[in-house]
Amino acid sequence: MPDFRFARRRVRASGRAARELQIRLLVIAREEHSESGRQQILLQSWKRWAAKQAGPYPCSDVRSSIRSGRMSSAAAASRPLRFLALTETERNWLLALLITLLCLLAFWTVGLIERIARDVERPERMIRNATEASTRFLAIAHTIVATLFLASSRRMRASGGWIWFAALAMGGAVLCLGYGWVEKRDSVLAGMLFYGYFIAHDFRDEVFLYRANGDAPSDPALARRGLWIAPVLAVLAIAAVFVPAAAFGIGGARRYDLFFEGMSMPVLWLLGLLMIPAAAWLFFVIRRRCEREFEGGWRGLLRAHRPLFFVFAGIDLVLLIGLAVTGRMWMIIALHVVVWYVFALRQIAKRSRDRPPARTMTWDWMRSTSRGFNVLHLGVLCVVVAAAAVWSFAFRNSPDLPVLPVLISRDSLPHWTILHVTLSWTPRGSAG
Repeated sequence: MPDFRFARRRVRASGRAARELQIRLLVIAREEHSESGRQQILLQSWKRWAAKQAGPYPCSDVRSSIRSGRMSSAAAASRPLRFLALTETERNWLLALLITLLCLLAFWTVGLIERIARDVERPERMIRNATEASTRFLAIAHTIVATLFLASSRRMRASGGWIWFAALAMGGAVLCLGYGWVEKRDSVLAGMLFYGYFIAHDFRDEVFLYRANGDAPSDPALARRGLWIAPVLAVLAIAAVFVPAAAFGIGGARRYDLFFEGMSMPVLWLLGLLMIPAAAWLFFVIRRRCEREFEGGWRGLLRAHRPLFFVFAGIDLVLLIGLAVTGRMWMIIALHVVVWYVFALRQIAKRSRDRPPARTMTWDWMRSTSRGFNVLHLGVLCVVVAAAAVWSFAFRNSPDLPVLPVLISRDSLPHWTILHVTLSWTPRGSAG
């Protein structure tokens, strides 16, 4: 069969290979009658077809529509699509990034006004660092709302759900105590353990959201295979940049150079310089495996799981920028919170179309309607920010108070996060 990919016109084809290309929608197929009256198939590449139309033409959305029965093959061949059409996973993540940046800008503005209006020392301010403050307030509010949703979900109607909840709550408390113990002895090690624990939670949730949004391939085998590759590559990218930067004291990563104290200079150089080729070698190994296991090889995997790779690449970018600028990973926690907020809001909007409206200001209204969900989230966030304002303006962030420092101080953020992450390991049965 001739190679139609570079042909300047449609190519006549027949046989099993032509039918396979037609079924998989890898080409445009037209049936015509020859001069002798015989039926023949003419194949044309999508790229060549798109050059004659209004715009580029991706196949992924067309294939998924045909598999789900929403579109026939004939309709697929005549439906114009945008090449860069984003999936729901990608749109949600970009919207969450925008909201996170707006929150950061809002708290930075409040911090600027506070510095101008209040003549107090930095430790007594409500907003000492806009990134940290926005992350802390969002994370505390998110933990409270997520715990309330978990406790009132359908999975908690069985005794097994409450057993899991109690066990994980106790486990979270133990981990919080362990974090505090390590932090007093080695703050750098405690920080690395904390962020490692959170990143594992974040990556797991991103895979879950990718599937829940319906953007995973419709083929169950393909949907399962390769999901581990995106998070592994994300970790390799982080390690390849962070370890050399921390070892040589570059940018914000120099905050973690205490972790390399005591190492001789040759060992330090060896560790720093070998991390990049080691990550590149692992990437090459993964790529070779993809070439063997996936149809279309590496590019086939990227096409199949493009939204997931898009999200993990964005997470890496945000995380590395945060490390370079502040030496912290606060931003990635705030982004995770907002990603869940956007996802839950979209899911509630979809489900509310098929159910009768709930009575306003009831718990069912807050769980099942977009307006109620927003009222709950914004209400809890306002309470957290108001408590922080009272502690700062009335008590100058005094650590001697019995309750407020434990709940909303800068030191409380890791404990809130550890508790939330631990509770999130509750088995995902029927969501509430």
